Amino acid sequence: MGVALARSSVDYVEGGNQSSLLIIVPAGIVTALIYWVIPESHGKAQKLDLLGVTSPSLVFLLTHGISRGNDKGWTSTGILVSIIGGIAFLL
Repeated sequence: MGVALARSSVDYVEGGNQSSLLIIVPAGIVTALIYWVIPESHGKAQKLDLLGVTSPSLVFLLTHGISRGNDKGWTSTGILVSIIGGIAFLL
């Protein structure tokens, strides 16, 4: 099923880059093996790592705002929201 979904998603993209299956399928297999091999942790509950949760959002928002700023205009709403949101996560 996973291979069929990966194949259809590759065909959907313009040009149908077949070589991406060489990355998608092994990555899925490795992920499934890791899921079955690593035991579930049963220990004392720990506090939520807020920095670890917000870091990907910070990186995405800042990167999106900076990389699209020239195309869409630095004062456009989407760019300003991305940059200000990224800075807010930083604080």
